[in-house]
Amino acid sequence: MSSIVGSLTGSTKAAKQADERYRAAADRAAYNPWDVSGSYYGDASFDKDAKTASYELSPELIKLRDMFMGESFDIGADASYAAADADRVKGFGRGLVNDAIGGSITDSARGYYDDIQSIMAPQRTRDQLGLASNLFNSGRSGVGISEGTGGYLNPERTDYLTTLNRENSQMAYDSLGRARQEQRGDINYGLGLFGAGDQLRSNPFTQANQMFALGQGVENIGMTPFNQGIQLGTNAIPGQQMQQQGYNLGTQARFGADQANIAMFTDLLASGANAYSGGNPVSGGSSGSYGMPGSGTPAYGTSAYWGGR
Repeated sequence: MSSIVGSLTGSTKAAKQADERYRAAADRAAYNPWDVSGSYYGDASFDKDAKTASYELSPELIKLRDMFMGESFDIGADASYAAADADRVKGFGRGLVNDAIGGSITDSARGYYDDIQSIMAPQRTRDQLGLASNLFNSGRSGVGISEGTGGYLNPERTDYLTTLNRENSQMAYDSLGRARQEQRGDINYGLGLFGAGDQLRSNPFTQANQMFALGQGVENIGMTPFNQGIQLGTNAIPGQQMQQQGYNLGTQARFGADQANIAMFTDLLASGANAYSGGNPVSGGSSGSYGMPGSGTPAYGTSAYWGGR
């Protein structure tokens, strides 16, 4: 019965129209990113219904991105050569460390000492000949000082030999220090070659990663239109919300006017019904029934009416 009254008065239609207007107002306030095209970085588009988005780099950025990415893959392909070089470097370093640890410092020091003696031998021979000639020419060759044991020493020759022995002792000490320093140097250098070999092995990957990162940076720059479209859609939300509010106010006013018209139409229907039923649409047990006034016809819906059927 309520649906019939609603159809007659128009209240059902007014409610549906109000609901449609409110839905339209909500759609106006919904977030809607903007498509961007013509940018140097590229284009971006959004499909709100499918809830998808896409972007495309400009031809210039595509070329730059592909250059970096291609270089990254080319460098990575050279990794096998770098690995072979790294193995050779590390092998050389391993040999230095093993020799340094396993070698004798004393033997190494003796080698240094013998080398220095060989270098100094000609000069020392000349010094001895010069001293002997000087002593002979000056007549001091036979001069000697008793050393308390029955022997005699030439003072000048004794000084020379003492100096020579002191130099030899210093050379022996220096040679030993040089041998220790060389051992530490070989160990450190060998260990350094181990690190250099590892770095040599990883260099292609590091460089490839750097080139890839540059290409990735270009790709991210190409998303600038994408982000601009998102931001433009975000910036438009306050205006869309104001538009929604205005649309809602208009819908409310229209719905109120429709309701007032419906109320008037309902009153007219009630007045007509009252006139048709003699001004007493509700009386006693015949509530909700009616008949032709003054015709003697039983009221519709009464037992008398149905009894005559």
